[in-house]
Formats: sequence, structure tokens, C-alpha cells
Amino acid sequence: MYEWDVFISHASEDTNEVAVPLANELRRRGIRVWIDARELEIGDKLREKVGEGLTRSRFGVVVITPRSAAKTWPRDELNALLALEEDGVKRVLPVWHDIDRAGAAAAFPLIADRLAGSTSAGIEALAVTIARIVLDPKHSSPASTVSSPGRRLVAQFERDPSGPAVRDFLQSEERIIRAAFGPVDSIVWSPAIGPHSADLAIAEHWVSASRMIWSVVILGRADSPLSDGVTIDADIDVLAARLEAIRKWMAGNLAEARNVLDEVETGFQGMVIAGRRPPPGSSVAAVLRDYNDMQMDVRVRTYDWLVDAAFKMEVSPGGRS
Repeated sequence: MYEWDVFISHASEDTNEVAVPLANELRRRGIRVWIDARELEIGDKLREKVGEGLTRSRFGVVVITPRSAAKTWPRDELNALLALEEDGVKRVLPVWHDIDRAGAAAAFPLIADRLAGSTSAGIEALAVTIARIVLDPKHSSPASTVSSPGRRLVAQFERDPSGPAVRDFLQSEERIIRAAFGPVDSIVWSPAIGPHSADLAIAEHWVSASRMIWSVVILGRADSPLSDGVTIDADIDVLAARLEAIRKWMAGNLAEARNVLDEVETGFQGMVIAGRRPPPGSSVAAVLRDYNDMQMDVRVRTYDWLVDAAFKMEVSPGGRS
């Protein structure tokens, strides 16, 4: 079984402008992406790790630019991908960036006759095209299109991005929550905490503290804009205020709260999960970071945190669906 849907072959000079933004857009659509900027760690053997990514990916996206055309390494990766094609099934998906057909054909004659994607209409449009090919049932096994919890989570965002709908999905796929939060002793779904409610609460028993440490979570919309690039979205403030209201009620009703959440303290960690991960370095990412820095007991995370956890769970030992 392939662990990755797409291997992105690119020159290092094209990492930040093309490869990483494309990888991020593909992941938003439920595509499992191998890219060296994400998968390689200090001490890894480069050729061995890249070879592993190639053989364990169903498709290879080859980013063809004037930079990659001048290098030997992208040609080696392309030749390895072409060697893996069998029975006429094409696994190489060329992508042009800052280059025309003649330049691409001169640099990579083996794929000169293939229909290529292009960044000319934008990275997002390119990702939509690639995702359509990768998720086409004729190219996919049932295991990669149906039973993947990560893909089903992304499909839920598209079907109904509302907080309650996503909560119901996550309750049916509780293992995603466990994968994201790590060691978990208890999960309480839709707890009623006095006059207030949350979507879920997660407890971990800390041996060193001899008590349960709780995180109380409220789920926002998966399509939340998060920010206008200047201030945090008003809906995020509303969700954070709900957590603060729970905290204030607990301060005067702790015994009653502990009937719902065993050993809970008013200093619980509050978490809002909403929206999708903004591009690194964008104004939205900066606003979100600054907002989290200013909060004492509330952290805002995007749903991509859960998507990442779901896909890591799938490829970890014993974690495949």
C-alpha cells in the first residue's frame, strides 16, 4: 500500500515559491504529500530518503522550471518515477512554472508529449487539478479513497463545515482526537458545564501533579476566515468568550463542574479549533500567531492540525486504516 499520494520533485530554488505552497494546498484537499522540505530530518541519508518517498508514492509531481532544468537531480528523480510506471499507467504529473513548452521539452524530453499542469492560474487552481486526478477512483484503491480518516475529515469540511457537524464526525472517529492530543485518559463529548456547553473535553492524568489535566475544546466552522489580515475574526472572539464564561462559572461552582469533568480546575486549557491553516508568512498567519501570544488560557488551532494527525496516524506502525 502506498503511504503517500504525491511525491513532489523540485529544485531547491523552487521550494518556497512553488513546492511548499503546492504541498500545503494539496494537503488541504486530503492529499498525502511527500516533500523533502517536510520529510527530511538532520542525519537522514538524502538519496535513501528520497528513494523511499518515490517508491511509496502513487504519483510524482515534477516541477519544471528554468532552475530545475539546469540541475541533474530533478532528472534523476524523473527517471526513477518513469521507471516505476507499469502497464501504461502514468504516474508522472509535470507542472510548468516560469517556463514554456519548448523549454520544458528541451530539458525533459521524456515527458515532452504529456499534458502538463501550470502555475499560471495560481497554485490553488493547480492543486485542484492535481487533486482531481489523484482522487479519481480509476487511479485509486479503496483503501486510499474510502477508509482513510484523514480524507473523510476533509470531505466532511466540504460537505458541512459547521462546528456541530464536524464534532459529530470526530466523535465517530475519536482516534483522530487521540492522535492529535497524544496520551488521553478520558474524552467527554458535548459536556454541559452548568449553563454552558463545549464540544468536547480531554483529560490526561499527570502523575507528577497527581491529578487530571483538562483541555476544554470548542469547534468553530472549518471554513472560518480566521482573520481579515488585520484583526482576528469576530467569530473566533465569540468562541474564546464562551471558554472564558465556562471558566468564570466554574470559579463559583467547582464542585458541580467536577460532577461532569472529574478533578477539573478553573485553570483548564481552553482551545478553539476553526478554519484552515493560512499560508506561512501571510498576514492571517501573523494575526493568528499574535492573537495566541496575547491569550493566557485559550489557544486557537486550525483543523489542519487534526488533518495532519489523521494522516500521521495512517502511516505510523500499526496505524494504517
